[in-house]
Amino acid sequence: MIASPNLMVASAAQRTSRIRLGPAVNVLPFHHPIRLAEEGAMLDMMSEGRLLWGIGRGIQPEEFVPWKVDHNQSREIFDETHEAVIRAWTQPAFFPFSGWKASFFGDLHGRGRDAIDFYTEKKVIVERWG
Repeated sequence: MIASPNLMVASAAQRTSRIRLGPAVNVLPFHHPIRLAEEGAMLDMMSEGRLLWGIGRGIQPEEFVPWKVDHNQSREIFDETHEAVIRAWTQPAFFPFSGWKASFFGDLHGRGRDAIDFYTEKKVIVERWG
């Protein structure tokens, strides 16, 4: 397990110019969706569009203990976080958008931003397995 998969990708982006870069997975229930969207967009820019963004939900209940995340809610948290990140990358302005309840991450409004705009080098292609 890599403590910070995105740091590994950032480092590899500086040292390479042609290979596509993938962090294996970011375990979505352990991360805030806005932070992940920002990091993913930044990594995509740093790698000039070579990022392969890998995501996962976590496997074993013991993984969730240090993060104080209920393993039984991992699917719902995964789905909510995934939706938020993809919307952040594909919508002209992330906030507000209807339908996202932000139930696991609290109120994301009122943080000093009216909207968040992200830039990625390529069109976001979502392939979901499992």
